[in-house]
Amino acid sequence: MRIHAVIPARGGSKGIKHKNLCTVGGVSLLARCIGAAKGVEGIGSIFVSTDSPEIKSAALAAGAVSLDRPAPLGSDTASSESVLLEVLDRLEEGGNLPDILLFLQCTSPFTRSADIDKAVRLVASGEADVAFAAVPFHGFVWKRDAREFAAGVNHDPAFRPRRQDRTQEWVETGAFYAVRVAEFRTARHRFFGKVRIVEVPPEQAMDIDEPIDLIIANALATAQ
Repeated sequence: MRIHAVIPARGGSKGIKHKNLCTVGGVSLLARCIGAAKGVEGIGSIFVSTDSPEIKSAALAAGAVSLDRPAPLGSDTASSESVLLEVLDRLEEGGNLPDILLFLQCTSPFTRSADIDKAVRLVASGEADVAFAAVPFHGFVWKRDAREFAAGVNHDPAFRPRRQDRTQEWVETGAFYAVRVAEFRTARHRFFGKVRIVEVPPEQAMDIDEPIDLIIANALATAQ
């Protein structure tokens, strides 16, 4: 099966300026993501969709293929799906449409190739149409109701079972998704058909969004 990876990487960022080029453990978030993709068995091309000349240069230096992102998809309101579908349309025009697409996000600095491999194998074997990264979760989630009072979301506040007695839940990390391309282009959304979870280590739940996240990520990288 033909497997390509797409890494959306805009130049703009509200929380951290030039976020995708910030470093963790001395390596940029973009280069770390490209490196994880390179280690996936059977990987074809790694495409970086960007509107930034700096990111384009960094992507090429790290061994990826840079694709200029159309202006309408350069805002922070453009969905990831719209970017992925635009890239797939271009690949189809060039006769290079993959069977499996890997959608990877730079903001997850500790993504491992071996975990992405698991997602690819699930889709390639037909066990899943979509496989994505998630970490185990055991917390009690709350929301505010219409009157601003606290209300339980995933539990009955009157019943507090022990952690080991609760139904297992997972939190999506956003680090990676493997999708079957034909069905994804029909659904136009990353979750469709048979969806499977790839459980990853807790540190992979790290998502770089604010400056404090970079400080924590660099501390973790030093400790590894």
